Amino acid sequence: YLTAFGGVMKGLWWLSGLVTACAFACGLFASGVIAGENLVYAPVASWVTPEAPPMPDPVWAGAPAQVLLQNTQVHFEVDGAISYYAEFAIKIQTAAGLQAAQSWITWNPATDDVTVHKAQILRGKQIIDVLAKGQTFTTMRREQNLDRAMLDGYLTGILHPEGLEVGDTFVFSSTIRRRDPLFEGKAASMLAGLSSGPTARQVIRATWDKERQIRFRQSDDLKGKDRH
Repeated sequence: YLTAFGGVMKGLWWLSGLVTACAFACGLFASGVIAGENLVYAPVASWVTPEAPPMPDPVWAGAPAQVLLQNTQVHFEVDGAISYYAEFAIKIQTAAGLQAAQSWITWNPATDDVTVHKAQILRGKQIIDVLAKGQTFTTMRREQNLDRAMLDGYLTGILHPEGLEVGDTFVFSSTIRRRDPLFEGKAASMLAGLSSGPTARQVIRATWDKERQIRFRQSDDLKGKDRH
């Protein structure tokens, strides 16, 4: 896996893998069998490696908000699916930064399943569970290609955390599991534009089975970052 720390990183990381997908050969990938229009709320999968948010970077103390942690993990599964885990922790430093905590997820219900893991407000030593208080995502269908008479079917879920205050840190995590029969067991992933604002720590990690053939490349602006 690759782990990168510090600064504003605008890199690109590309992976591709060939997997043996017996399930596909057996015809288990029929259209409509997988995917979902509804969000699922469940704990994080076992393949995800936990990451703790660091302390705020004093360099960005004057910004409306500061991303303490941007944690992106990709898992190539045996059946040809790819799971994308995303987590962020953002420190709200001024009233203008409250909007930065809005969380949104966009997915294709024909190929994707979405699991929401966590939406928490950290206020000193207090942990406020937004989901446990009954707040959920609002799901909307946003067609982006209507001008070309095309319907893509993508859904967008939006969450505005209620009760968020200046000085709070908002933590959110989710996983999108994608399995597209058109790839016939092959899998590829590209991560680009990893950050566009003040970020204290960024993590990129990919995991896969030992027997799977994986190739990866990274753009020049990621070279020199910590890699393990």
